[in-house]
Amino acid sequence: MSFTAVTAGSRLKASPQDWGALRDFVHERTGVYYNDACLGLLVSRLEPRLKSPDARGAQDLLLRLTYDTSGSEMVPLFDLAAPHESSFLREPEALEALTTEILPAFRERGTARIWSAGCAAGEEPYSILYQAGSAVELHGIRLEVLGTDLSPQCIAQARRGEYREASLRNIPAERREEILDGSPPMYRVRPRWMEGARFESRNLIEAAPGPENAFDVIFCRNVLIYFSDGARRKVVEMFHETLADDGYLILGHSESLHGLTRAFKPVTFRRGLGYRKD
Repeated sequence: MSFTAVTAGSRLKASPQDWGALRDFVHERTGVYYNDACLGLLVSRLEPRLKSPDARGAQDLLLRLTYDTSGSEMVPLFDLAAPHESSFLREPEALEALTTEILPAFRERGTARIWSAGCAAGEEPYSILYQAGSAVELHGIRLEVLGTDLSPQCIAQARRGEYREASLRNIPAERREEILDGSPPMYRVRPRWMEGARFESRNLIEAAPGPENAFDVIFCRNVLIYFSDGARRKVVEMFHETLADDGYLILGHSESLHGLTRAFKPVTFRRGLGYRKD
């Protein structure tokens, strides 16, 4: 379906050029890129903002976004435009590799610093702390886990540690009570897992959440697939600078650094693949 056909399906008075300009603005500021095949998704996500009582059309919104210095326009827009899908214990092979093959090497140092980049509502940081609990106890390692996401709403939820059933779908029934308290429709992460996590709202293409060599492991799973090639390269370069020497970068199953950089070397784990700073 063509760009014009997709945007013509919108009930709002916004031209294909207006939607294209909004798409380009989102891409420039966040790295998230909606190609023509996915443009209908962007249209559906942004329509609520353009139908709000104070909205005067796409051109007016673009003007306000361009001169928005407070974030009052951009933050809600990016909240709508950016993907936030996640769940507990997703892609467990990566969590297993962290626990059994990466963390034991930090026994002498005593501390491992982990960054969950694009953590949505915090499911991944809490999964890391839970899954790594055995390694922490066995090797006497202290974990410092930072979760960041573009969405302030997601970060607020992560700090509360409150989740509905959809986020729990990958947790085996016999392990659910080890991670969370509560009952349908709302569950809350147990205090012992919340103690090791902190959260920040942060845009991946703007700045790293720490100085060079700040983190030993970076998880960025199923995030870069939404970025353009140029934005991916920029973020991966920032990851390289932010990782400690010999630090690890863990991507999602469907993601790869092939064609993006040679600054990392692939690492084969028993059940999965990761990358190590070269």
